[in-house]
Amino acid sequence: MKKIFTVLVFVFSASLSFAQISFKDDTLHTATYQNEFEVVGYTKFQKTVATDTDFVWVRTVNTLPSGWSSAVCDVELCRTSTTDSADFVLGSNRMVGDFSFHFYPSNNKGKGSMTVVVYSKANRKNSTTIVVFAEIWGLGIASVQNSPYVFFPSPANEVLNVNGISDKDLQVRITDVVGNIVNESVLNSNDASINISNLSAGTYFVRFSDGDILRTQKIIKQ
Repeated sequence: MKKIFTVLVFVFSASLSFAQISFKDDTLHTATYQNEFEVVGYTKFQKTVATDTDFVWVRTVNTLPSGWSSAVCDVELCRTSTTDSADFVLGSNRMVGDFSFHFYPSNNKGKGSMTVVVYSKANRKNSTTIVVFAEIWGLGIASVQNSPYVFFPSPANEVLNVNGISDKDLQVRITDVVGNIVNESVLNSNDASINISNLSAGTYFVRFSDGDILRTQKIIKQ
């Protein structure tokens, strides 16, 4: 009987040691231009034990340039920019939930970051941390409203075209919503299209410059 009890204690202790939580990404990098309303980083929160359902997140670092604000959306709610901590539930029938981290630049360029820690109410040592960086770029020399270039169609499927190219090469960079560069091209009047068939469906930002104009345009990939 004593040996059986010892084995049961060992099994129970081992199961606790593997009751872990984590973010799919421990670091996110996001970027956009100062005329955009917000820039957002997305990730998944995941757990290994179904019965571990009650959690707390805490924003331990919130370093922002003047004029910026930020907010956290957990698996239940999008919180206000002044909320630095909140409880949330990931029910026993769910092992994964969505988190997103929002920066609002209010038309101010610069760099900011936030750090968020999540821990289990059942065991505070069972915790995970994510750091999210945001960078907001300036708009360049000319007004974004006066650009002669237009990328189309949007939504696009396989090919993205551009109107307005004349005698200047157009430097193009496409990024996803978290700031990852997914395509870089140089376009001219003889080659005014980009093959985007390899991109996943979603929202992207096209940044383009001819040396005098720097602009960004949002596109949708189907």
